[in-house]
Amino acid sequence: MYQNIDEFYNNECLEEERLNSGIGQIEYITTMKYMKSLCPPNSNILDACAGAGKYAFQLAQLGHNVTAGDLVEINVEKIKEQNKKVNSLIEIYQGSILDLSRFKEESFDVVLNLGAYYHLLDSVDRKKSIQECLKVLRKGGLYFMSYINRFANYIGHADEMNRDFGMFENFLESGTVDNVFFCSTPEMVESDIQESGLRILHNIGTDGCIYNGDIINSMSDDTFERYMKVHLSNCEVKSILGCSSHGLVICTK
Repeated sequence: MYQNIDEFYNNECLEEERLNSGIGQIEYITTMKYMKSLCPPNSNILDACAGAGKYAFQLAQLGHNVTAGDLVEINVEKIKEQNKKVNSLIEIYQGSILDLSRFKEESFDVVLNLGAYYHLLDSVDRKKSIQECLKVLRKGGLYFMSYINRFANYIGHADEMNRDFGMFENFLESGTVDNVFFCSTPEMVESDIQESGLRILHNIGTDGCIYNGDIINSMSDDTFERYMKVHLSNCEVKSILGCSSHGLVICTK
């Protein structure tokens, strides 16, 4: 599994670019809106699967004390290079979210799991990722966890039905076809969260119901601003939550 993730982020994915345009920017703007409104000033924040540091650096710029880590070496190197320019992060490390024993228990006000959950194909590992985060999260602290919605792929990958419907059926049953991503549902995520003893504050469809990034990129500034108002006013509506490719659940310990 780790090899597949490492290969993906080395060869295919530039997460920082994905969050800067098209659908990705909607996910980023939405996630940051909730972080800005919920994170107490000067919070001690652990970004436990930070990617290239998009959220970590923004949160540090807002005055928080941010520690950033990632499993993938190339991502950690990108964070270190950026931090040489801004020197804003408290600590940078390479490591798995499945082992956060390097940190003292209840040492963070906020813990971010913005990627690891949907890369863990085994349900035991997904639940362990939550538990490891909870160990280092103080009582009353905030836990942010992103996930990928399985049934959003009815729309996002409908063309795959004609190419190989069997593969599509297998995906709907198992939640994965590529050994890199696990796609769940809002209900499955809420079950894992509640089983861990967390209290859910928000469950959000972060990138909404538009699947064509070209449509977003072609919007005028005024149209995009108006669209974001519509999106943000509806991103927690239960009846459309699973239509969003990416989801975000925010909880308190």
